[in-house]
Amino acid sequence: MSRIQVVISSRCNDPVPDGKGARSLSDVRLELQREVESLLVLDGRPSFEVWISETGEPAAADHDAWEECMRRARNCDVFVCLFNGHSGWAEPGSSVGICHAELQTAVDSAPERVRLVLLEPDRSRTESPEMDWDARFRSYVDQLSLFRGTIATNANEVRDQSMHALRSAI
Repeated sequence: MSRIQVVISSRCNDPVPDGKGARSLSDVRLELQREVESLLVLDGRPSFEVWISETGEPAAADHDAWEECMRRARNCDVFVCLFNGHSGWAEPGSSVGICHAELQTAVDSAPERVRLVLLEPDRSRTESPEMDWDARFRSYVDQLSLFRGTIATNANEVRDQSMHALRSAI
């Protein structure tokens, strides 16, 4: 039996409040991965495989990191974007960050499987090379007019809304 393929996309090191300070989105994604992959459905066996870049297996030598992320976004069954307005790193010469490109790839290939979890915007960056990419990403998401629900303001809400997004997709 093949498992349902889930991709959780976001920047990794951006902070999310957790009541005791802040945690990285990477920590939140790792917890989500463990929780979702532990879910047992119908026959008592694991039903989900969650791909996040932190734990992704090395790709074949003919795939660079960018292409592997796009392949995962294209081929997954459910794509969950944790959106805080940051577009992520970009390849040299690119005009969009990796998070923007992943979301766009998922929407272009199968929009019905895409879910957006809206996070409190991270306004900690006032100057960076990514600010133009971030502005394009925010504009793209606004243009999509995806249903967003409420804004997740802390790590627990990110978790709860991500699980709700997954349930609604399934």
